[in-house]
Amino acid sequence: MHPSLLPKYRGAAPIQWAIANGDTETGVTIMKMDVGLDTGDIITTRRTPIQPEDDSATLHDRLAQLGAELLVQTIPDYVAGKIQPRPQPAAGASYAAKIKKKTAALIGTSRHGRF
Repeated sequence: MHPSLLPKYRGAAPIQWAIANGDTETGVTIMKMDVGLDTGDIITTRRTPIQPEDDSATLHDRLAQLGAELLVQTIPDYVAGKIQPRPQPAAGASYAAKIKKKTAALIGTSRHGRF
């Protein structure tokens, strides 16, 4: 389970970058693992809005719950062959780099300030 709508925000900090970039929506992706960084085939996704009051902690918790529910719903159908994974599209791929203290300070003072 990855806390973004892949291929957007592959990498270590998808929640923080979605907030910092002012996205209005995010979600979770259930994917197959491969050798790349969050590049595996997509099994399923679920979307959720990013609320004005969300910060990385509240959004993390909501995505964790959403991802857990989606895994429980998805695994039986995937194992039964009812869901076929699909390759991630090349368009829209981005990398969510790990947040460093210097970056956090800059983002924390941005117009979104909910980091």
